[in-house]
Amino acid sequence: MAVTKIWTIKDSLQRVLDYAANPDKTEYDALAQTLHYAENDAKTKLNESAQLIPSA
Repeated sequence: MAVTKIWTIKDSLQRVLDYAANPDKTEYDALAQTLHYAENDAKTKLNESAQLIPSA
């Protein structure tokens, strides 16, 4: 499950970006896999016969 959060930046922007770009601190592979899945029309595009049903 992905978790996102908006940070209040109290440090220099460059240090925050360096932290986010550090592979030991963030998991880019999981994000890349999620984006790849979302871009796949076969997985995410509704066909003409699709019906959206609300969950109970």
